[in-house]
Amino acid sequence: MLFFEVSIRWIDNIMVQPNIVLTKLGYGFILSDMEMKRGLYKNIWERLSAHQQMVFIAGPRQAGKTTFTQILAEDFNNSLYFNWDILDEKRKLIENPSFYEEVHRKDNSVPLIIFDELHKYSNWNDLGLGNLALHYIRNREKEEVDFLISNNHNPLILIETKLSDDHASKSLIKFQRVLNIPAVQLVNRRHICKIISNDNLRIMIISADHWLSLLP
Repeated sequence: MLFFEVSIRWIDNIMVQPNIVLTKLGYGFILSDMEMKRGLYKNIWERLSAHQQMVFIAGPRQAGKTTFTQILAEDFNNSLYFNWDILDEKRKLIENPSFYEEVHRKDNSVPLIIFDELHKYSNWNDLGLGNLALHYIRNREKEEVDFLISNNHNPLILIETKLSDDHASKSLIKFQRVLNIPAVQLVNRRHICKIISNDNLRIMIISADHWLSLLP
């Protein structure tokens, strides 16, 4: 899973997004909704693929995950779409997990391999292999931490995200003491990496792109 930020803002009646500039009109926009998505998706992909690692895309049903990958595939001479819900394709993966390496290619360019609905594979979920789950924590005092990852229903790690603040969040410190598990604060700034003590525990504060690039 790789971290990215998408900003949207209006300047003098102009909406500015990565690779997209639209004039706001009373009856709509100059670009179609699909053109907006295509430009935005490709910008996101450029940032994700720069790490040259497998990318997992998670989200609720009908959020546009499959559309996202189909738009990306348009820019690849060689691409393969695999869907676990299709019986023949499911059988291929079970019998030969690397079957996609044998698919005929049009040229020697790097292929894009898309696995859809793969979380239904044995012991997989939206976050990968294992009985993992993603949570959001908030108490009655409205103190909160952005993410809690659990494994087999047991708290595994706390993750807080910040745009630029490299001081440990008070909520992160508090919840870590309660749960007694590792904690990480990701910062959307480069060249941040430090460890702070929290009683007998420690919190890592690190640049988001650096930490996420180290994930397997």
